Amino acid sequence: MKKLLLSFALAIFGVALAHSELASSTPANGAVVKVMPATVKLNFSGGIETDFSTFKIYQYTGEVTRGQLRYFAKQMMAVKNDAAKRSDAGTSTTGTSSNVTIKLRSALKPGVYVVMWHLLSVDTHTVDDFAYFTYKP
Repeated sequence: MKKLLLSFALAIFGVALAHSELASSTPANGAVVKVMPATVKLNFSGGIETDFSTFKIYQYTGEVTRGQLRYFAKQMMAVKNDAAKRSDAGTSTTGTSSNVTIKLRSALKPGVYVVMWHLLSVDTHTVDDFAYFTYKP
């Protein structure tokens, strides 16, 4: 019985530590694409509450280093009422999911695009992160 309780406790504790993080994306993080996709797809390692999460895509014109991109993403996530200035046209995913699809606006210019998010994992933890891709026709 003790082994069963210990196994149960470890299973619950392990789930609580499993915050959702990016498992893959399309375009892939750091990819160079010749054709601008219509959407960006994010696949997370666990479920997220999309209705309580924020996703944004902005074109970026600075130096492409992890630190600079992280700083840019943090600054842009803090901006409110910015839908008209962003490169995305919102998400088409609602509810609890581990996959999010973000629609891109049409006629975007070549350059670096930063995909950023502030999400609520189903384990109630929040996660802030980003990915990027370069559109170079």
